[in-house]
Amino acid sequence: MDQAPANDLLHRSEWRRRLQDAAPRRFSPVPVFKPDRAFRLVNHMHDTLAACEPLGSGFRSVHEGIDTQSALGRLLMNLLASLGRFEVELIS
Repeated sequence: MDQAPANDLLHRSEWRRRLQDAAPRRFSPVPVFKPDRAFRLVNHMHDTLAACEPLGSGFRSVHEGIDTQSALGRLLMNLLASLGRFEVELIS
């Protein structure tokens, strides 16, 4: 399951608005409730974090307390994403 429906991001208007607000640094880090609610795929997470990094922005998971603006936060986010993908592959 490394592919989201093609229109998944098109229907997530609030998510797109939140990312647009992060670009001019209206707030940083971008608050998310849980990483699995923000990012549907590992690739989506990596692409989004890579796009936000040059802007000086990141993400903070309210539920887990993970902040991607720190090295430990980026490591934990990658570990959780990898474990989530592993779980999906085991189930399928």
